[in-house]
Amino acid sequence: MSDATRHFHRIEDEKEAARLLEEPEPMPAAIRKFTLAEYAARDRKKAEIREMHDNPPDMAVGTAYFTKMMNDRAAEQKAEIESLKANPPPASAAGQHFEKLENQRKLEIEALMNEPAPAAIEYFTNKANEEKRAQEEAMKRTGDGPVEASVATQHFEKQKSMRLRQMESNRALVQNKASEEALPIDYFTKLGEAETAAKAQSKHDLAESQMPDAVRYFTAMAEEEKAAKLAEFEEGGGEMSVATAYFNRLAAEEKAERLRMAEEEPERMPMAIQKFTLAAEEKRQKKKAALEELKANPPPVPVGVTHFTPDADQL
Repeated sequence: MSDATRHFHRIEDEKEAARLLEEPEPMPAAIRKFTLAEYAARDRKKAEIREMHDNPPDMAVGTAYFTKMMNDRAAEQKAEIESLKANPPPASAAGQHFEKLENQRKLEIEALMNEPAPAAIEYFTNKANEEKRAQEEAMKRTGDGPVEASVATQHFEKQKSMRLRQMESNRALVQNKASEEALPIDYFTKLGEAETAAKAQSKHDLAESQMPDAVRYFTAMAEEEKAAKLAEFEEGGGEMSVATAYFNRLAAEEKAERLRMAEEEPERMPMAIQKFTLAAEEKRQKKKAALEELKANPPPVPVGVTHFTPDADQL
């Protein structure tokens, strides 16, 4: 035992000895009163149950009558069963007949077991024994030298070695392959935002191209006034509602947070997620390019459609 273990054992023994020497704390009077009353009530109940068990009350007349009848019937049945066990009745004619047949069958089986085996069984038994001895001798002879594997074993060993070589070559290719640079974790988020911004810009350009000159003039004027009011508020002048000031401040904080995160080193995407996400993104871009190609160069309209919709070209 180590010194540390011995030290802690001695401390535990000292604590146990001190606990045994201490006088127990007296029980509060209220708890002692109700506890003693509970014990007294429990003892009275036990005494009543023991008294009823030793001196049960008299049964009612009807209950005693049927109880005596049931006990007498059980005693009669038990006596009949014991009598049948001691003096069983003679077997019936059918029982005696089948018992006789069973005894004859047992005698026949015993006689067959004592008879010598037929010539065919003895022949094949001896042949099986000779083959077994030949196999044992062959095993003894081959135990001293190498054993040539069977054709099937050689085939599967060859297949196994080919698989191992293929695995080694694949492992070497993976190890020698230049590792791809991990993309930022928000790479695809930024791609989506850029795509959304491009769509919004194209819609804005389309709307401006279709917008009348008067609407364009007053829209530009409203944007200039809004920018001037915002600049005036930021410089300390001008008035703005509490809600407008709150949302402007919130937008400025979000913009500053985005700029700060853009300057920091972004978290990198796991290579497994990057691999499958890039493959999905490449497939999506191919589908998008195919749709754009169909929009730019639609296939010719079938003759039947042109015949039944002659006004389709004007739409």
